[in-house]
Formats: sequence, C-alpha cells, structure tokens
Amino acid sequence: LLVYAYDSVSRFHPKASAWWAFCLSGDQRVGISWAVALGFVRVCTNPRIFANPMTVDQASSHLELWLARPLVEVVIAPAPDGDWTRHAQLVFGFLRAGE
Repeated sequence: LLVYAYDSVSRFHPKASAWWAFCLSGDQRVGISWAVALGFVRVCTNPRIFANPMTVDQASSHLELWLARPLVEVVIAPAPDGDWTRHAQLVFGFLRAGE
C-alpha cells in the first residue's frame, strides 16, 4: 500500500494515497515495521520496477518524514537502544552506492 500511495501512475494510487494521508493525519498510532520501511525504500528506488524510480534520498526522506510524526513509530527498533537512524544511514549508504 505504501508503494501505491507514492506511485502516481498506479490505478491503486488514489485510494492508497488517501488511506496513507488519513493514517498520517489521524489521532491513532501508526506502526511501521523495519522490514516495511526498508522495503519501501528498496522497491521505490528500483529501476527494474519503475521507469522513473525515486532516488534513495527521496525515498528515505519520505521515511524520515513519516517517523518524525508524533504518532508514527517503528514497531520493532533495529537497535537495542531504539535508534533506527544509524541502521538507516548504513542501509541508505549501501543503496546510494548502487544507484
């Protein structure tokens, strides 16, 4: 659903985008698993999937904006201290190297 929410050429985009906007602007907590977060970045930056894929910076910026919202959280943090940023920086660095 998250990929469709940002893929404006998909026939699923209008509903997925409206749903995600509703989730982000609501008053209920939104949990995103680390696998979904990284999967979104990986899929949206893949030129074998999209004619005009996002850059890693564009996709990771979406993720950072989601996680900056007070009611959005990573369901299971990738590090014992709960700091997802170090892990994200490493993964995004590897992805950028492959662009």
